Amino acid sequence: MRQKVTINDVAALTGVSVSTVSHALSGRRKISDEVRKRIFDAVTQLNYRPSYTARVMSSKRTMLVAALISDCGNAATGQLFEAINAELARYSYKMVLAVTGPTKERGREMLATFSTGMVDGIINMMYQIETNEAKHICNPVPVVTYLRQDSAPVYIDFENAAIQAMEYLWSQGHRRIGFITSNTRIYNGIEPCLTGVKQFLSSKRVDFDPQLIYEGSNTCDSGMIAAENLYKQGVTAIFAGNDQMAAGVYQWAYQNNLRVPDDLSVIGFDDSPLATSVCPPLTTLQFPNQEIARHTVESLIAKIELQQDPIQTKVIRPTLIIRRSTQPVNI
Repeated sequence: MRQKVTINDVAALTGVSVSTVSHALSGRRKISDEVRKRIFDAVTQLNYRPSYTARVMSSKRTMLVAALISDCGNAATGQLFEAINAELARYSYKMVLAVTGPTKERGREMLATFSTGMVDGIINMMYQIETNEAKHICNPVPVVTYLRQDSAPVYIDFENAAIQAMEYLWSQGHRRIGFITSNTRIYNGIEPCLTGVKQFLSSKRVDFDPQLIYEGSNTCDSGMIAAENLYKQGVTAIFAGNDQMAAGVYQWAYQNNLRVPDDLSVIGFDDSPLATSVCPPLTTLQFPNQEIARHTVESLIAKIELQQDPIQTKVIRPTLIIRRSTQPVNI
């Protein structure tokens, strides 16, 4: 039987120390291009495969970070994960993605599983699991819980985002504005965009009408059902809690011989690839994914490597991207 190639064999062939080979393979220390090329040529020639178990045992690190989410069907979520993965790579970490489904118990099980030493840190993106519960389950593995207003590295000001959307539609003369909520933003029983909608209406001294609100489930089908219900209430515009539901509004309008924006103005949320795929292009609220990812990862790395909690939560406000899905109301 052929003897297994070891890191010592790679070092002997290239004429460098074992630690230099290790640093070149891990990428955690700078090695000259010439030496790095010799090392990787030797790795290829010898067909060397580093021992993952040995590396973990010697470094006490897996260099893996788990990200937990209940659903990743939204294209905008995929964009955020790409940004987080790129930020983790800057610190030589890799991301392991776990999709739990909507069941809270499944999320708890996954958090507990990852906390057995499988990963060095966890990003909890499940809206069903609170910060303190996640910390309790994951202890001693560092965890950051995403999008909690007073306990996360990043909080998105959804209230302000909703006010921006409502203000824009109001400026175009719309007064009967429907809103489709998103169930993945609910925290402590509150959907923050709905809070923003109510705040805006209050500032205009307009009574809140619950018939203009539809509880969405973030899918295109949900948007279609919402559009049918809201249009019966005489709305001239619909603000959807994500772009997928906005696309559902488009589809319902098409099936009912209505034109966007001539007969119905639409605003989405996320600025996902869908926003520029539909016709006309969708006016929507844009997340600064790179900034969100950077602050989230920096916070988690500080916990992993320095055992430090984030100094304070960074509040980020989405930007309204105006395209062609709205127009002044016909009077």
